[in-house]
Amino acid sequence: MDASIELLRDLVVQSFRAPRQAAARIIALNLPMAARWVGLGLMAVVSALLVHLSFSIQPAEVKDFFVEAMASPLRTAWMQAVFMLVAVALIHRIGAWRGGHGSFADALVLVAWLQFLLLLLQGLQLLAFAVLPLLADLVGLATLGLFFWLLSNFVAELHGFRSPLVVFVGILLSVFAAVLVLTLLLTFFFGG
Repeated sequence: MDASIELLRDLVVQSFRAPRQAAARIIALNLPMAARWVGLGLMAVVSALLVHLSFSIQPAEVKDFFVEAMASPLRTAWMQAVFMLVAVALIHRIGAWRGGHGSFADALVLVAWLQFLLLLLQGLQLLAFAVLPLLADLVGLATLGLFFWLLSNFVAELHGFRSPLVVFVGILLSVFAAVLVLTLLLTFFFGG
C-alpha cells in the first residue's frame, strides 16, 4: 500500500479515536503554506459537489424551498470557502485572545482536515439515504455531535488548552455571539 494512503487512513482512524493526537500529527507534518491553501480550496469544491449531489436526490418540496440557494455549484463552493476561512480566522484569533499559542497556518490545515472528515461522514450519510432515509437522519445527528467533538479537541490541541469541554463551551458562546452580530447586521441593513 502506498505510504501516503496508509498515512491518510491512519490519520482518519486516529482522528475519531484520539483527535488531539491526530491534530498534533497533522500539525507536525509541517505542510507548506501553499498545500494548506490548496487543501482548503479542494475541500470547498468537493463539499459543494457533495452538497449538490445530496440536493439532487431530495424530494421535490425540499428542492423547491432551496432552489435559489442551490442555483450554482460555483457559488456554493465560494460560500463554503468563505465559511471555512472565517472559521480559521475565528479559531486563530479567539484562541489567541484566550491565551492560546496556535498559528493561523495550523488552524488552516486543521479546518481543512476537519472538513475532509465531515465529507467522509456526509458520504456515509448519502449512502445511508439511498438505503434507508431514517438511517441518514441518524447519521446526520451523529455527524453534528462528532463535528463539535472533533472541533473542540482540534482547537484544544492547536492552542494548547487542557480541557476540550471548556473549548466546546467557548465554541458555543462564539457561535451564539456570531449569530447575534450577524442577525443585528442583517436587521440593520435589510430591515426587520
